Amino acid sequence: MTGSKALKAISQETFDDVVRENIEDFEMEPQEALDDAIEQFKSQGVNISIIIKEVPTNGKHKVAFLAESLSDIVSQEESFDKESTLETIRNLKDELSSDLSKRYQACKTTNVSQKLFDLCVMSSRKSCYQTDSFKAYCSLVNGQPDEATKEHLDFFLQQLRDSDVAEKTEVLCCIFKNLCTMQENNRQTLVKMGIIPTLMKVMETFIENAAVVRECCSTFRALTLDDDVRVEFGQFHEHAKMIVTDHDGLERFVSVFKEHYSDPVLAKEISSTLSRVMVRNEYCQEFVDMGGFDALRKSVSAHTAVMGVVKNCVDLLQAISRNDDVKMFVMKDGAAGMLMQVLDKYIANPSICESCFAALTTLTLRNPAHCKLVVDAKVAPVVVQAMSVHERHAGVQKTACMLVRNLVARTRQYSVMFLELGIEELIRAARTKFSSVLDDEAKAALRDLDLEVDLKQLWTGTSQRVTN
Repeated sequence: MTGSKALKAISQETFDDVVRENIEDFEMEPQEALDDAIEQFKSQGVNISIIIKEVPTNGKHKVAFLAESLSDIVSQEESFDKESTLETIRNLKDELSSDLSKRYQACKTTNVSQKLFDLCVMSSRKSCYQTDSFKAYCSLVNGQPDEATKEHLDFFLQQLRDSDVAEKTEVLCCIFKNLCTMQENNRQTLVKMGIIPTLMKVMETFIENAAVVRECCSTFRALTLDDDVRVEFGQFHEHAKMIVTDHDGLERFVSVFKEHYSDPVLAKEISSTLSRVMVRNEYCQEFVDMGGFDALRKSVSAHTAVMGVVKNCVDLLQAISRNDDVKMFVMKDGAAGMLMQVLDKYIANPSICESCFAALTTLTLRNPAHCKLVVDAKVAPVVVQAMSVHERHAGVQKTACMLVRNLVARTRQYSVMFLELGIEELIRAARTKFSSVLDDEAKAALRDLDLEVDLKQLWTGTSQRVTN
């Protein structure tokens, strides 16, 4: 392969042939042959991310052998309940779970998706190995939602509606989460089939089971994604509105949040889900009117040491603060102080710093009174410290620039405080390092700090009159 033209992609067969040649022609040990093949293709710039990087046995990989064995299992229904069947299902599930390349190649070389679906149908009919079969299917469609057909969606949705077993329900929710990720058609089809009220019922039925609630909320969030690059316009906004308006989602989520804020798993999942459905101004106000902010504040207080809960609650605070009336209410109710306490504890965590700065940016937008409250809470040294500690984290640098700009744009008297702390050097360094990410934000911060900045005039006109 030395000196050959660089490839962009190769087939699994080509990769396996190189490994075989290394073993047979160059008498390498199997692992040495595999490592050499990987190095050869990487050195030529070949993408081998979906190539199984294992030495095949008799020309086949283990996942292919297991996938092909499903045909025998499905065709021998009378002996389906044998222990060997369960072993095959679990081994296949483990192989599919281990790497996307195995899932991809199994679907490409075998009819594994339909075989696994047939296995799920049979296991349900015979009430045998049902959960294990569902787990294997769930692993298969992780990152491969296109493998599901309308028949698959119908079957699993009915199974979810009928399920009264927590473990089975958890797996079914996970299946739908995988099927809705990066697949807009599946999302729209499932919404039309009634998955939203089904998930609501599941959440309320299994509210004491953290694992089920976690997967259920993850599925709700998957329905509000806009991550399918093949679709020009997704329906994420409409799905969020349907959850809130057509199925009383806001009231039901807030009710769970208020009742179970002391449970870290529920607090984390519900707060994250609530953030995703805050797509209209009135939803933010309704959240506060229902007592949601009080539950949010209690969750942060109860789980200060649980980073996931804290971050999700801060993100939810930012989401509801896009409503000006809500912004004023939460600031009067101690939102700034709560965020400063979070920053004080998690200043070393870039993700939480970014979320807190984003929330403070929203709270101080076009509101000098709020700027005073935040500045009086000693935010300036915290911003400078975070920018210094997280100099390699673009998100922290960007949100810090946005916050500084908001704090000084209408209250210029605060500029001196930031400048004395050395904010100028930090902003200029961030702009140099992350010019493609935060150039505009950095320039805006420098401008409103009354510092010299090179502003580009992108269009100067043509000096010609407009004619009809």
